[in-house]
Amino acid sequence: DDMVSDAPKIETILPEFLDFCKGCVLVAHNAGFDYSFICKKGAEQGRDIHYTVVDTVGVARVLFPHLAKYTLDNVAKTMKISLVNHHRAVEDAEATAEIFEKMIRMLENRALQI
Repeated sequence: DDMVSDAPKIETILPEFLDFCKGCVLVAHNAGFDYSFICKKGAEQGRDIHYTVVDTVGVARVLFPHLAKYTLDNVAKTMKISLVNHHRAVEDAEATAEIFEKMIRMLENRALQI
């Protein structure tokens, strides 16, 4: 694919990413997909990967049980959060961060904790 043809290889980027994330909680939308990829590629490099992961899909299911779909764009729309250039890494990550921050406030207002 042209968008990633000149991108660095996973063997180079993954160690840098893991160092960047060291000691952090990972937050993602449909986190199982991304986290399983990270773990698989890490195992191929001899790394044992263990992070605490928060999946905004699961939180969305609690906050919005009426939704028919829990896709990133649908959750963003429900929460009135702009998501332009969907399926672009930076834009999706920024929208997920905004969704998560808003979810935390909503849960605090409900006196729930994640």
